[in-house]
Amino acid sequence: MPHLPSRHFLFALLFPLVVHSFKYQIDERYAETAKWSYTETYMYGSGQGPLAWNNGDASVHLNLSLRLSTLTEEDYVNVSVLFYHQKEAGKEGGAEAGTEGGVDYVPDSDLCALEFPPGASDRAMHTVMAHKVEAAPGEGPASTEWAARVEADYKVLESGVQNVLFQICPPLVSVSEVGLAGELSFRNPYGFLPGRFYGYLPFEGARFFAFLVFFLVYLGLVCKHRGHLLRLHYAILSVLVIATAESLSWFLAFSHMNTRGTPYCCPFPAVVVSAMVFELVQKTVSRALLLLICLGYGIARPSLHKGEWLSLLTLSLLYLGATMLDEASEIAEAP
Repeated sequence: MPHLPSRHFLFALLFPLVVHSFKYQIDERYAETAKWSYTETYMYGSGQGPLAWNNGDASVHLNLSLRLSTLTEEDYVNVSVLFYHQKEAGKEGGAEAGTEGGVDYVPDSDLCALEFPPGASDRAMHTVMAHKVEAAPGEGPASTEWAARVEADYKVLESGVQNVLFQICPPLVSVSEVGLAGELSFRNPYGFLPGRFYGYLPFEGARFFAFLVFFLVYLGLVCKHRGHLLRLHYAILSVLVIATAESLSWFLAFSHMNTRGTPYCCPFPAVVVSAMVFELVQKTVSRALLLLICLGYGIARPSLHKGEWLSLLTLSLLYLGATMLDEASEIAEAP
């Protein structure tokens, strides 16, 4: 599970790979490996979704083209794919399953001999035959090129950690390189948001509704008492406008990612960029307003000195810059 800067969840791509729902376009090359895995840290099972989504289906969709090179002479090469639910947490193969550092690993197993990972339940296996593309001498041993296309759909029945394990067969094949291109998606009953972060969607919707109600009530009071208002009231109104727009932008961003499966990163979708900008502006303007109130503007003092305005502007810009750097560093340091 990657680090979350402020409210944002991040996409992390490792080898072996941890993915978090969404539709991922994969274009990877791995050297000297015949087995690798993808892991979704948490998914709701079909008919087990949260709140009103308990009747939907959860699924894993795979559509990949593989190109691999072998250094051994083989009569055939198969690509075996195992979809499974990690039922039990514990130490397997030197890694601790069910924890942030170990949900995604290549477990002790041999799909070629139908030996499945310990604790694997709700299994579904898919095997395709690779066809020989060309044979060419490499640097040293001769290499043979193979190609295969894997298309599979898996219905998730149990909630929890879901895995997709690949293995090149036969078991003693010497693979010099594997190239992958295609799409892998994990879909929960309600959409493509990761199961662990589904709560952000209703939370942002409720937050926007609360801000909208408060803004409309405040706007009505401003219109009713407009002849007796202080400048501070208009400053508060402007902050409310920005905060309402910021909550709406995050709700739309999460709705967009949930519906279309667009990954959070990288690059950032336009809806996420706009939401992040609104959030930074909202934080900066809110703190500037707090400083104004602390200085007594509009309450004990009708105006501020030019030097005080300049100091307020400088502090606000410094805060904005520091916040942007902090967000950027958290994103860069996310595992």
